[in-house]
Amino acid sequence: MIGINWSGINWRILKGGSFVLSYLFSTASYANGNCSGSQTVIINDQTCTYSQKINNITFEGNSTVFGEQNRKLTITNGSSKVEIGTITNNWKFFGKGYSSTLEVKSATEVSIDTISHQNYTGGSWIHIQADNKLTVKDAFFTQDGIDGSQGHIELKAKEVNVKNLTGRKQQHIEIKGNNGDGKADKIVVDNLAFAEDICITDSCGGTITLEGKNVIIKNITGGNGSEKGIRAGNFVTVKGENFYGGKIEAIGLPTAGSNSTLDLSEVKGTTFIDDLYFRN
Repeated sequence: MIGINWSGINWRILKGGSFVLSYLFSTASYANGNCSGSQTVIINDQTCTYSQKINNITFEGNSTVFGEQNRKLTITNGSSKVEIGTITNNWKFFGKGYSSTLEVKSATEVSIDTISHQNYTGGSWIHIQADNKLTVKDAFFTQDGIDGSQGHIELKAKEVNVKNLTGRKQQHIEIKGNNGDGKADKIVVDNLAFAEDICITDSCGGTITLEGKNVIIKNITGGNGSEKGIRAGNFVTVKGENFYGGKIEAIGLPTAGSNSTLDLSEVKGTTFIDDLYFRN
């Protein structure tokens, strides 16, 4: 009987040891090897080597409010272009807001199809950082923010190009450089817009801030008969040396306090806008 009991205990100890080793090897596998076609990020220091297009990068937060919340993926690459499909930060019912960071090292260009931001209790971040050129087709928020739970998208590179950039109520987007002064050499946004929402005052608006030596926004348009472009309560701020705008609509509601704000006060050099529409 004693021998059987000890055997059972030893078996349980070995089983537990096997589980621990398995967990360690599993964790280590996230820190090495080639990036997969569908990459899930569950720790704060995950690393992989780029070898083919990554169709999806999903940041997974904790299922509870305890423990390490933040997630980071570092992609190493020689000197070629890195292509990524969709980047998102998954929502957890019993979790809380967290920071998701993607850093791509040494690539000549990082190309991303979609950045889809989901917001959480306490707010959440998606940080994208590239050494050289960063190109994004679509960046947006999937829902409105609220007081105390505001979402953030931050894009950092020497040069940033975004085809469609969409802000939202109490959500914030920043595009800037990764050098010492925080200014990108060049930022180009083809289409900038804000999603339709119930916000009509400055206190609940969304913000988009572009910080670069040369900033180009080709279009700020879209909306309805009452408000267009930047819409009511929202802010677009440009900081840097020179700014060029194509067609810009900054049309809020006709009621008092429903402003659309285009702030160019921190542009030090030339400001040129082809067509500017606002409510007087």
